[in-house]
Amino acid sequence: MSSKIPRVPSPTDSVPEPLEVLDAAAAEFEIPMAALLEGLLAVLSGEAEVEEEPEGT
Repeated sequence: MSSKIPRVPSPTDSVPEPLEVLDAAAAEFEIPMAALLEGLLAVLSGEAEVEEEPEGT
């Protein structure tokens, strides 16, 4: 029985910049970047909570 060992990321691996990740998320969900950042800031500051969707949706 062989088991696969997951590859450990290398320090030289390409890591996307945080704004690239946010821009991609905004585009995927068709949300204006300003609204995405405003919502993220509200969650991080404790002014809003993340609503989790029920599984299977």
